[in-house]
Amino acid sequence: MEFRLTQRHIVAFNFLLIAGIAYFAARSVNDVFLESLQGAPPIGAVVSATTSSGIENHPRAYYDQIVTRDVFNLTPQEAPKPVVTTVDLHLKLLGTALASKDKPFAIIEDQAGEQSLYTLGDDIPDAGRLVSVEKSRIIVQHGDQQVALEIPKDDLAGGVENAPVAQSLRGRRRKQRD
Repeated sequence: MEFRLTQRHIVAFNFLLIAGIAYFAARSVNDVFLESLQGAPPIGAVVSATTSSGIENHPRAYYDQIVTRDVFNLTPQEAPKPVVTTVDLHLKLLGTALASKDKPFAIIEDQAGEQSLYTLGDDIPDAGRLVSVEKSRIIVQHGDQQVALEIPKDDLAGGVENAPVAQSLRGRRRKQRD
């Protein structure tokens, strides 16, 4: 079955389309003229209308409690135990790596001079479990307290300033020729 539109149907459809466009254009022009004749309400009237509708303006401190509370945990969390740095574990922290957030690791040297690599959660012999790895320190759970080991700053070289300057290859070749 074929559906064919005759010329009369197409003309009638065009007239309906034009009439619809004219109707919506007239409504838009009417709204623009009404807006210009009435004018916009003054700003004070808009502000007083919002406050009279039941919305109150509060100081910033009123809203700070929303920022400080944890909306995902309804019960307050325990404060972490303070880190104690007075316990000597007879270990030396040589370096840390935070490149992989899944398993950060630390390089630790014991009293015998043996270096070992420990990842987060590993047990360090005669010290405890590695709890946290930071940029320049680690935290070890030693018994019932947490102990922080930091990278010693006095053993580090002075950096680029004190590094020996190597001669360039060109300078060596010239000296060898002479």
